[in-house]
Amino acid sequence: MKIRFLHAVIGATGFALILLFIAALQTSVAAAQDASLPKLPNDYRFWYHVGSKSISASAATAIGLPADVFGDTFDAVFANEVALNDLRNGAKTFRDGAEFAAPFFKLSNPVAGLDQPGNLAFVAVMEKDSTEYASTGGWGFSVFGPDQKEITALESSCFSCHQSKAAGTDFVFSKLNDRQVLAVPASNNGVFLPPDYQNKLYWRSASVIRPEAATALGLPADIFGNTTDSIYMNNAALNALGSETRPFPVGSLFVADFHKAAFPVDGLGAEGDLAFTAVMLKGDPGTGDDKSTGDWRFEAFGPDGKPLTQLRGACISCHATKASNDFVFSGS
Repeated sequence: MKIRFLHAVIGATGFALILLFIAALQTSVAAAQDASLPKLPNDYRFWYHVGSKSISASAATAIGLPADVFGDTFDAVFANEVALNDLRNGAKTFRDGAEFAAPFFKLSNPVAGLDQPGNLAFVAVMEKDSTEYASTGGWGFSVFGPDQKEITALESSCFSCHQSKAAGTDFVFSKLNDRQVLAVPASNNGVFLPPDYQNKLYWRSASVIRPEAATALGLPADIFGNTTDSIYMNNAALNALGSETRPFPVGSLFVADFHKAAFPVDGLGAEGDLAFTAVMLKGDPGTGDDKSTGDWRFEAFGPDGKPLTQLRGACISCHATKASNDFVFSGS
């Protein structure tokens, strides 16, 4: 998976509303917001912070933004849960309910060389509703002043910017950088433990594995015997499973929690303490850990999040038996 922070065109956070305010700031502030436009979220600062940037007047001009609006500002971009999940999973089309909020502050320089946000200038909001905003690519756009009242603007100007520069990414500029996508520490082969994977990735299945079952499955019983697992996957892997696409696309990600099994009642297998978490990531051609498992890379992580590289060999030997399913157990 290669997800990099986008600096081109609009800078670090990649959230821009080019030309939106050229006419907008000369109009009156509406007393009440158009009901058809996105509302100003009252909790967006509790959303996931995608990134920030400071923009000098010369920088605004250099990246194609009107300096009288964006010059000497400091912005931040926040994504709600739906937008964040789609960003992390590399979704090509954002789901309805995805929302971004970007406050722009006046740039403050309390110390030479130090950029900080000053007073709030305005907040830009974009929300995905493919039915309500079908004429603008499924996205609605609103802008609010410090008093939380809508600044009347040309919605088409906002969309035309996103349409001309981000049509290939569902009109969204924002991307996550490696540090936000990859948990630290990562393994020496680039495999990472995704942050908050339990509620960010798709839960596929679970099982209780007794020693005899481990042996039957070709798993080392001393590692996998008397464990329970839970399997999660990103959208790339999920879509490949659903469409029966093989091989899996680059960036496909599977995460499996293995807990010590608890048997409080005969016939009842439950999760005990977390033993380790196994991760497999589909890399670029020729970048796999071992020829016997194609382009997949593997790592296990302990309950403390640190790599357990000594288990990598066991992962490889197990998955090598599933060559007919591109070395994946799920969906086989």
